[in-house]
Amino acid sequence: AVTNPFVMKAFSTFFPARIAAALLICFLLSHVVTNVHAQCGNAPTLTFHSPVLIAGTDRLVGAVYNFAEVAPGLDAHIEIVALVGGATLYNIDDSAGIGYYNAFQPYVGAAATDTSYIDWRIVFKIAGTNTDTTLPCLAVTGIDIDGDGSGLKEFIEAATPGSFSVDPFTNLTVSFDGVRSKAISPV
Repeated sequence: AVTNPFVMKAFSTFFPARIAAALLICFLLSHVVTNVHAQCGNAPTLTFHSPVLIAGTDRLVGAVYNFAEVAPGLDAHIEIVALVGGATLYNIDDSAGIGYYNAFQPYVGAAATDTSYIDWRIVFKIAGTNTDTTLPCLAVTGIDIDGDGSGLKEFIEAATPGSFSVDPFTNLTVSFDGVRSKAISPV
């Protein structure tokens, strides 16, 4: 099968007034329940929990985690492709009551006064195997990308999206460069 990994980046920018902070970014990879279905009206509902490290060193570049049975017959292998600008991974899936349990929600720390992010690669596999598979449709929702009101900007970028929709009351600025969609918050 041809592999078409979904690549996602989560970013944060800290300003000089902010010495250090931790960033909780929640990614909800699931069916988007709205009136706008764009090009993806039949996206599967995916659940991410109980990851197992299957390659590399935990929380470092090259680490690959298996999220088993994200949907019936489907596993997701999530790889840390890059830690940029001082980003650190505190927890691959922070599901201890914060955020949305079924979401992929890495707990990311960012360096002060710099743009920091983790670049991820998500490859879907036939459950229990190392055989790549593709999904004809995938809906992705980024949550908690709203800054902190004092020194933290947050943004998310996704490569190869078919389309995107934004809540009409958002404070995010959204752009598309022909390959990647990017949403950035005010401070």
